[in-house]
Amino acid sequence: MRILILCLLIVFNVQSATSQEIKINLKQKTGYGPFKPEAGNILFSPPNNHPLFNTFSKLEFNNIPDDLIEVKKGIIPFDFLQFLFQSLYGTENYKFFENFKKQRSYEISNDVLSTKQIKCFVRVIFAKNTQDNPIYIIDANQNGNFNDDPIIQIESIQSLEELKNKNLKIIESSYQISNGKNTLERKIPIIVFFHRNELKYNIPSYMVGNIKNQKDIFISHDFIFPDYWVSTINIDNGNSNIKKNDIFQLDNKYYKNNGVDIRSNTLLLTEEKNNNQRFTLNNLEQPDIKSDSTINLDDYKGKYLFIDFWGSWCAPCLQELPILSSIYNEIDKSKIDFIGIAGRDEPKKVLKVIIDHNISWKNILSNDSNKLAEIFNVVKYPTGFLINPDGNIIESDLSVIELRPYLRKYKLLKQGQ
Repeated sequence: MRILILCLLIVFNVQSATSQEIKINLKQKTGYGPFKPEAGNILFSPPNNHPLFNTFSKLEFNNIPDDLIEVKKGIIPFDFLQFLFQSLYGTENYKFFENFKKQRSYEISNDVLSTKQIKCFVRVIFAKNTQDNPIYIIDANQNGNFNDDPIIQIESIQSLEELKNKNLKIIESSYQISNGKNTLERKIPIIVFFHRNELKYNIPSYMVGNIKNQKDIFISHDFIFPDYWVSTINIDNGNSNIKKNDIFQLDNKYYKNNGVDIRSNTLLLTEEKNNNQRFTLNNLEQPDIKSDSTINLDDYKGKYLFIDFWGSWCAPCLQELPILSSIYNEIDKSKIDFIGIAGRDEPKKVLKVIIDHNISWKNILSNDSNKLAEIFNVVKYPTGFLINPDGNIIESDLSVIELRPYLRKYKLLKQGQ
């Protein structure tokens, strides 16, 4: 079996003729399959000037046990685009939905979304019990009451890999999807836990189907986005993961991963007749946000590059910046350098973070002109790419936490680090 991911270089221009669309029927499985677990943040009520403040304030959290203290109310979204649409449709804040859809490159028609309130998220409360232990309750039956759901003590994990082996409590919640005409009923597993002293959730589910020659094909939503906005595929438990919009080669044919349609539970592939892809680094020639001087790619000739996609709006990105700064001080700058790319952001906000955190490496914006986030196919923040001196992406979807081992692997740290 031969699987080759072809989106290996930074900037590309594809000119290919589509020959056939392929739909692969999928079944949902509980667990992680061949993928690494990820975790998301529970959404709590935003400030009163946020477009979603009124939506959160109207949510009913009924019959919370009287003996709980320090109660916090939040939600876990299953289909955030639908949540925004039903919350903001017909309001003065509808533009917030439109911007979000554009920023995330959703290709879903608004016609399949519901203007009525459907159960596209689940309510959760977090509190302490009489023994001062942290607990949570998930309104899994979606009735707005918390006296008919189990009270679960929150456990802590050090590494997300522990989710594969640690026997944490799984709660199965109901939820709904709209196809524009009907509301579809679904079930989904949820795990809640502390990770590095932060409250997190994880959705241990993936899909599996069958591609040509009886090869198993696995699809991940990163265990955070069950609307499959992220649709990463893996074939026959291979070593390579193929992101949405990537073109890959299998058995001497080219295919494009167009992602999962959750309304029909199908994976959409396009068989490409040819694959004429041309790659350059030109789109990185952008003004540095701090100095306003244009980044000169000649400065990076013969070097590795670590590209960090982040945003001033992204809490995990800000939390990782001190770690990334520490790593930056450990690298051999004759062999490697860093470039930050801020996505979905504004120059003033990015500049403030750069100054406040004393970031030493250069940073540029991804915008509608250079489309860097789209070119790198970035679907989550923060995420990193390691690029070799030839311009090839040799490691992708890197987190700051796992960066050092890769820098050691390629001998890019200072001696003794």
